[in-house]
Amino acid sequence: MQTEKITKYFPKSSEVNVCVPFCSPTFLTLLDEATILDRRIDVIEWRMDYYQGTDLSDWIAAMEMLRAKCRDYCIIATWRTKKEGGQRDISEKDYEMIVSAIIETGLPNLIDIEMFMGEEIVKRLVALAKEHNIGVLISNHDMEQTPSKEAMMTRLHAMQRMGADVVKLAVMPNKPMDVWDLMSVTSAYVEETDAVPCITMSMGLLGTVSRICSEISGSVMTFAAFNISSAPGQLSLFDLCDCLEVLRKAYTPKKHSLPKR
Repeated sequence: MQTEKITKYFPKSSEVNVCVPFCSPTFLTLLDEATILDRRIDVIEWRMDYYQGTDLSDWIAAMEMLRAKCRDYCIIATWRTKKEGGQRDISEKDYEMIVSAIIETGLPNLIDIEMFMGEEIVKRLVALAKEHNIGVLISNHDMEQTPSKEAMMTRLHAMQRMGADVVKLAVMPNKPMDVWDLMSVTSAYVEETDAVPCITMSMGLLGTVSRICSEISGSVMTFAAFNISSAPGQLSLFDLCDCLEVLRKAYTPKKHSLPKR
């Protein structure tokens, strides 16, 4: 994978990018999150499905505030549906309406589009994002199981063919080998010369190691909880960064000097 593909959307290419979800339900609490940022955060994901808006203007106003307050950060705008781990049910029509409105602001760096939302909806949203120069992150979250290695690779390739600039796959492990399967698929995918930046994770307590070892598997981003965990298995920002620091010390080559005579 070319470094330029990563740095187009993410600040780091040689280390994993740390993303925190903003999950506040109101404008004022979201403003609080946007005001109190930590230097260890690289990317912000705004989870729109947590936000208690009443019409489109509420989400648009929140997006405008986030962009103004977080000028130097990559922002991913995400409406996660209930079936893929989100907060509430929403019709496909309403999903397309809200996501389209946020794309048309031109303010997020990346827009999350769920792979299985429906072929025509995905096509329209991808085209709209490209028109507004917004990066396309196509995602899939399996909250029940870890598909076969072949099925996971097939999904990553399908997302890429759909027009994704970044692909994301999250799965639920039921046994330790599931975690290894997800990480090995990630490693194999990113070795492909035409691969796009890839974000993967194995969820739940069993999958925590995949979040810590993202740099080794090849995932360009890992998630940490800032105030609220948005998915099972997320470590706090502080715990995740401590783990990453320990891991980097372990695998960074050390320079040894010759003993003095």
